[in-house]
Amino acid sequence: MSRGTALTAADRAAIRMAMDTPMTDDEAISLIAELVLLATELMKVATPAQQRALMPTVVRAGNMAPYVRDRLRANADHPDAQLIAAARDMRNALSSARGVLASALRAAAPDMFESDADIAEHLTIQMIDAALQRASGAKP
Repeated sequence: MSRGTALTAADRAAIRMAMDTPMTDDEAISLIAELVLLATELMKVATPAQQRALMPTVVRAGNMAPYVRDRLRANADHPDAQLIAAARDMRNALSSARGVLASALRAAAPDMFESDADIAEHLTIQMIDAALQRASGAKP
């Protein structure tokens, strides 16, 4: 619907129905993903002024993630609730384990693991790095 187009009675009814329908956690997560994709596409075609105007909406959409995460933590019936609740702790523990492993490799075989590049070639370090990248949203 373009700006200046009047809403029909059917449009108003559809909007009212959407507003009155409760959203499940899975629907909220999907909505966040759709909003981020939509905002990304809009930013590609927007003028700089439009981009500045759109930015608060993009930020608000991003801020929905903690809300959904908290809802999932509170919903013990959700199949991934415990995993989601522990995700930050697991990421921190994995990052710490990487440091411990890197130190152990340097201590055990100083001639083989002299630099960070040498450590990065170790298979387990590579697996940890890939998992940490995925956890941060980056592609390994």
